[in-house]
Amino acid sequence: MTSDTLIKEVTLGRQEQAMSVYGEGGELLTRGVARIGEDGQSVLFIKVEQPGALVHYFFLSGRRRARVETGSGAMSGKLITWMNANSRYWSLNIAA
Repeated sequence: MTSDTLIKEVTLGRQEQAMSVYGEGGELLTRGVARIGEDGQSVLFIKVEQPGALVHYFFLSGRRRARVETGSGAMSGKLITWMNANSRYWSLNIAA
């Protein structure tokens, strides 16, 4: 684990926290709940209030850069999404 990873873990921690997700232009995309990923390099979105806004930003606008803000701080990175069964999941790769 790098010192950068340790800093990010201290900032967000392994606990779930309220978050806001902003696009690269500073526009609010959604609010929800997040926690640091097991890899220490991603922020997992546990719950999002406006998943349609993320879908539009990612697929229709083709944009990937985003920023997550919590009460503990802010992190920027690359927005990632995937499907598992019938559910869509989101994360922010903060190493990218």
